[in-house]
Amino acid sequence: LKEIGAPIPIPGDLILLGAAASAAQGRFDGALAFIVVTIPLLLGGAIQYWIARGPGRAFIYRIGKFIGLTQARLDRMIERVRRGGSAAVALGLTTPGVRIATTPASGIANLPTGVFIPGLIAGSTFFVAWHFAIGYFGGALLALLNLPAPVSIGSVIGFVLLGIAGWLIARRELVICRNGRC
Repeated sequence: LKEIGAPIPIPGDLILLGAAASAAQGRFDGALAFIVVTIPLLLGGAIQYWIARGPGRAFIYRIGKFIGLTQARLDRMIERVRRGGSAAVALGLTTPGVRIATTPASGIANLPTGVFIPGLIAGSTFFVAWHFAIGYFGGALLALLNLPAPVSIGSVIGFVLLGIAGWLIARRELVICRNGRC
């Protein structure tokens, strides 16, 4: 449902990481989990593409002008998507933040199915693979450490806070440099 475009509040990344971590800890077969997760991504992506290519395309052209998507802007976007082909679809589906727009943009651009589907397969499979790699090794590491749940959760929260602090410091330094005070 999430790949079709339904606004599900649970991030798909967490599901993938959790499945991989569980497989690393021996709770179930990792290859089977990979297949079971990849198939719905492919089916949902194909369904969203066909919706965007059919009724979604007409809808966007009709209401787009009210949200800043004029026909000229849509036509420019469509040309870029068409030029990129399967490789652009695959790259878009593996890029965080771009992934969410790649499938509907491909449908709205009326990208041929024979161009979209190979990109969908390559991009979604790679997307699942790198999440599984991170989750599998992270899950294996947690299993080796055998830490109590509160310590593990506290560690993750601590790392996230450190990351946010580092990002804020780097952003502050960038703003200072842009204002000529490097």
